Amino acid sequence: MNYGTKITTAPIDEDGSVKKVKEIYQGGVAVSKFVSYEQRVKVRNDKEELAELIRFRKEHPETDRVGWRIEASNHSNDSGFYYIVKCWESQE
Repeated sequence: MNYGTKITTAPIDEDGSVKKVKEIYQGGVAVSKFVSYEQRVKVRNDKEELAELIRFRKEHPETDRVGWRIEASNHSNDSGFYYIVKCWESQE
C-alpha cells in the first residue's frame, strides 16, 4: 500500500473483545501505528460494574485515550448479566 490506512481486527477472547491495529501509510511506508482495544467484561450488578471501572482506571492512569460503555441485550438481560466494554488506544 502506498497511501492510505490499513485496519486489522483480531479477537482477544470468547466474550467478543477485540484488538484493532490501524496503520497509516505514506509513500509505501507506515508512518503511524495505533493499537486500540475493546475488552468486554461480564458484570451482574452495579457493585461489579463499579469495581471493574475502578480497576480499569488504575490500569490506565497515564492516558486520556480511554473510555467505556455498557452493552446489554435481551439474552444478557434474561441471563442476569450485561457487559462493560473497556476501550483504550495507544500509539506505537
